[in-house]
Amino acid sequence: TSAEVLMKSAIKRDPEYVDALLGLVQVWFGMEDTGLISSEQFISRSAPILDRVDGLDPGNGLLLGMRSKHAQIRGESAAEAKLLERAITASPGNANLYSMYADYLLGERNSEDALTQLNKAIQLDPLNANFYRSRANYLMQLQRFEEAEQAALKSLVDEVRCDLVLTTG
Repeated sequence: TSAEVLMKSAIKRDPEYVDALLGLVQVWFGMEDTGLISSEQFISRSAPILDRVDGLDPGNGLLLGMRSKHAQIRGESAAEAKLLERAITASPGNANLYSMYADYLLGERNSEDALTQLNKAIQLDPLNANFYRSRANYLMQLQRFEEAEQAALKSLVDEVRCDLVLTTG
């Protein structure tokens, strides 16, 4: 992908550029999430990068969050939870970490706590339509249908608004 090429270019210029290293891992995370690469490919590509970041910035919240994805893939639920909690403590302003933790909690059948974490993500990034889509799904599972409908509509409105901004610049 073009994002992958850009991140690799930045890393080539500065092999210790932590944001670019983690940006590359996030690109692969998205590719794994959408099925463009397998979970095994995600781990094999990202593990060496995460090890490099660990040597540069061992307490980095996003590093811990990406390591939690590895734990999830390996079925290590307890490790996943601990890594996500540490990640949020290290980077409390990162909305994506709250969303990841919400997904973890939902997988553990803890919909109410998942919704709480997702609401924190929305507070940090209120224009992220994906968070509202997730919120609608969580609310459906809790059988809070009117709220789910409002969240779904909000995600559509925000997605259209984002498309308008991108196309009209």
